[in-house]
Amino acid sequence: MTLSLGQLTVIILLITTVVGFMRGWARDVITAAIVLGALLFLTLGGGTFLTGFLLGGVSSSATSCTNMSGSLSDLLFGGLTALGYYAGNKHGSAPVSANQRIAGIIPGAITGGAISFYLSQHFATHAAGVLNVLNALTFLTALPLLIVLGIIGLASALFVSHNGKAAKAH
Repeated sequence: MTLSLGQLTVIILLITTVVGFMRGWARDVITAAIVLGALLFLTLGGGTFLTGFLLGGVSSSATSCTNMSGSLSDLLFGGLTALGYYAGNKHGSAPVSANQRIAGIIPGAITGGAISFYLSQHFATHAAGVLNVLNALTFLTALPLLIVLGIIGLASALFVSHNGKAAKAH
């Protein structure tokens, strides 16, 4: 059985939204911020920059440098994703109401979308799937749209969470 990119994206989004629901918005916002920062850094060439920095700007061949850069990027993204979940658990407050859990779905879905985008760009560059909508645009032209959608989602999560606290106060 083979999973297509679309199926993998749906599975990742389902897992991260359920995790976002269980952890609540305060924890998952921290995770989403770290994962999106890692994605932005690596998409703008951070892996290549770090590889050149670690190798001192000298490489035996361009192919080995490219392979090492890809491996370093994958390791860095995985590590920062794990760090994001750890930091969210360590520094985010636990959800105290159902509204906070429901609001956690939004940053959870954003995190899942970022993970799916990274996987689609680095492991399945020629696969067809849900994320191929971005093929017409380059990532850098779609980035402002993704950031605006993320801010709207996080602002709505904060609004839902704040209204839940205000309702309890009255």
